[in-house]
Amino acid sequence: MKVKELFKWQMITATKSLCIYYGIIYVIYLLAWIMFATTKSTGVSGMDASSKLYCALFGLGIFIDTFKIALGNGVSRKTMLVTQLIMCSSISVFMTIMDLGNRFLYALISNDTQFTMIGSMYPEASLISTILYTVSTYFMLGMIGYFIASLNNRLNKTGKFVVYISIGAVLIILIPLFASYLYETGPQWWLNFMNFASQVIQIILKSPYYAVGIALTFSAIAYLFSVLLVRRADLRTV
Repeated sequence: MKVKELFKWQMITATKSLCIYYGIIYVIYLLAWIMFATTKSTGVSGMDASSKLYCALFGLGIFIDTFKIALGNGVSRKTMLVTQLIMCSSISVFMTIMDLGNRFLYALISNDTQFTMIGSMYPEASLISTILYTVSTYFMLGMIGYFIASLNNRLNKTGKFVVYISIGAVLIILIPLFASYLYETGPQWWLNFMNFASQVIQIILKSPYYAVGIALTFSAIAYLFSVLLVRRADLRTV
């Protein structure tokens, strides 16, 4: 099985989940359109966030679904990694076209507006920068999802337990710290860190192309670590 054959198999699998996902999205759009047409008091928001979540879950699933089947059919790990890169790129482009097209058609039909992440961050973003931002963000999340799945494969039960506990502990600690920053009552080191982070965010907000560059950088890092992990991934633990 070569890259082309593996890609076709993965596309068939992805098409089913994409049909289900966009079927749900269209039902939401329909309900929102009906409510807007009758009450004039509703809007659609969060569609781009749901697509980002889908891309992250897709990255997780593509490793789990493909690894056993690919290696079981004599597919090399290099072929699997190349196919995964092409697959995530294709899904990111396809979903960007679908999401931007759906957003445009809904606004055209209903004259309603939608809240989007890029719209709030870059109100005057051009169509090209919007496309690049969306594709790069979806791609980054797919890469991160794939990295998490490959990392999970390499960890033993103790390692997985430590990671899960650490994530919970980080959330428990960070949420109060973030709240303390909003009220400026936290420890000084945390306030200094958050002030630095806010300055970095302000720089990113100056242009969507900065966000595109950061997304591609994180994508490259996640893919690099995924390559290192997949090379030593154990088929028995998937």
